[in-house]
Amino acid sequence: MKKNTDRLLIAVFLIFIFGFGISIFAKPKNNFSVSENRALETLEGISLEDALTGELSRRLSNFFCDQFPQRSRFTAIKAKTELSLGRGENNGVIFGRGGYLMIKPVYRELTAYRENLAAISDFCEKYDTDEVDVSVFFAPRGVDVLGAYLPEGYSDSNTSKVWDIAHAELPFLIDANPEISSAACAGEYVWYRTDHHWSAEGAYLAYEKISEALGYPALPKERFEKTTLSEDFYGTVYSKSGVAEAVADEITVYSDGLERTVVNYDTKEVGDSLYFYEHLEKKDKYSVYLGGNHAHIGIYSEGERETVLVIKDSFANSVIPYLASEHNLEVFDLRYFKGRISEEIERIAPDKILILYGIDTAVTDPSPRYLSR
Repeated sequence: MKKNTDRLLIAVFLIFIFGFGISIFAKPKNNFSVSENRALETLEGISLEDALTGELSRRLSNFFCDQFPQRSRFTAIKAKTELSLGRGENNGVIFGRGGYLMIKPVYRELTAYRENLAAISDFCEKYDTDEVDVSVFFAPRGVDVLGAYLPEGYSDSNTSKVWDIAHAELPFLIDANPEISSAACAGEYVWYRTDHHWSAEGAYLAYEKISEALGYPALPKERFEKTTLSEDFYGTVYSKSGVAEAVADEITVYSDGLERTVVNYDTKEVGDSLYFYEHLEKKDKYSVYLGGNHAHIGIYSEGERETVLVIKDSFANSVIPYLASEHNLEVFDLRYFKGRISEEIERIAPDKILILYGIDTAVTDPSPRYLSR
């Protein structure tokens, strides 16, 4: 009798495993997760080189994780289980105090990161001249500035390693980690609880450090009019965590009231605002800043102004409205821009160049290496 029961359990288990395995390949593939605001692995474009370099193994692992049937439901069940057991994380998300959810940084290797830093260093050596100043700013991760909210007992000796490497390879690197961390510890709302970005207030602290590096005094915050656009923002970290309930974030903007022209060179659209209010109806309300990420946009105001060319990722989107109060901006996102940035620099002849990346982008994304184009 016991043998028959064991066989039945084994059969059910095998049916369950193989059934899910088959369904992963049989069901329609999702290319993009709206809730997490990221592309999903689909195994498109697999090559022999991927198999030889080990990239195939990584992509297969990501494919099974991303395309697993009822993935969000199982993630939510696991989150409830982890919370009930008193564990401080789920699905790579740390459950911090005060409702803060933070991505746990896990990097398999840092070879690509060092290549990115070398590309940035070479770029600076080439373009930082008597005529043009080049500044490099890395935005932090939640764990870098929210130490006051990390769960008790949390420890990750590798958290600061990427910063140590960055400062060693780029001794001129700027960051606002101490200022943002100090403000967060004092209870200021400088970082979203449910998203991986800084808030508009945190972006202002970054703007102060960047302005100092560019050689201009930052405008006082009183010069900007604060407007709260939304009080129900749930960001990508919330979606990844699987938790059912979280403290909603606010989306605020600080406007200078100046007239300007905003040109999206991808879509050929011309507007007059840095804020795309229709995006408040979307899941990713952070995209209210600049309308999200674009390959190349230009921001111009009348009068005598210097031009700053900005090479960036999404962290810059909430900083740019402050920078645009004093400069004309040419903004490039090399994750989407397919041209040669060297040709654009020659054409635009900017007075300043600013590289503004989240450090996680610098570690994980190949786009900094496109600076050599």
